[in-house]
Amino acid sequence: GKKDILIDYGSGKGRVSFFLAYQTRCQAIGVEYDRRLWAKAMANGQMAASRQRVTFVLTDAVEYEIPPQGNCFFFFNPFALHTLKRVLGKLFDAHYQAPRPMRLFFYYPYEETEAFLTHHPNLVVEDVIDCRDLFDEDDDREKILVLRLRD
Repeated sequence: GKKDILIDYGSGKGRVSFFLAYQTRCQAIGVEYDRRLWAKAMANGQMAASRQRVTFVLTDAVEYEIPPQGNCFFFFNPFALHTLKRVLGKLFDAHYQAPRPMRLFFYYPYEETEAFLTHHPNLVVEDVIDCRDLFDEDDDREKILVLRLRD
């Protein structure tokens, strides 16, 4: 919603950031490591209807300092598990420094990543949204795993 701050890790060309900012009216921050993709997102922002609610940061996800208002986090086919663990450490630290409800969305997760997340002591699975009906193939990874930080 309007009061949410979405962090889109590995934002690429910015499509998810723009779409979610448009659909939900949230503020979105795209975090991208690849300069070419970041530049494309910036160019895409010139024409996006939601451009006033979206910003992009060129940095490594592990180095990104989470704003105290950040409460929603989107990961598309998340990076390697060792990197994800470091990013989660930053999320847990941010929650400790400024407690607030935090929700994490993982689209198209790897099996190893899903197992790690669903068994993590600081995370609670809220929902698994099956997205297989959107595509012709029957791919078990076509889902959005929704988690929240444990209180």
